Amino acid sequence: MQAMLLFLFKAAHDPRFNSDIIMNEIRLVSANNYGNGGLSFIDRQIYHYVLIPFTKKALLQQEKQFTWMERYITGGHPKPDWAPGRDDAMNLTKYFMTSMPEDNTFGPTDFPSIWNLGIRSG
Repeated sequence: MQAMLLFLFKAAHDPRFNSDIIMNEIRLVSANNYGNGGLSFIDRQIYHYVLIPFTKKALLQQEKQFTWMERYITGGHPKPDWAPGRDDAMNLTKYFMTSMPEDNTFGPTDFPSIWNLGIRSG
């Protein structure tokens, strides 16, 4: 989850993250007989003027709310990256949902998959 968030934040800073380029890519990837990427005229306008610009704006705003992921914990050590199936659930709630002040805590939480649970028995 952390890697995906960081990727999306970095993508929002890329100058290629704009309506013209993204709409052209949609057209190229899923072009129909009319070359419109399978989108109607109205859909193309909504994507071009609303969805893509607002998505970029929202990602840039949310990036500011997730800066705590890159902070350091006590002793000058960086917070560990979230591992697959894990996140920092307590800090995610504290900083993103309640806007509490940042501190040096780190609380990794393991979220096991719902398949292959036999390896966790015992």
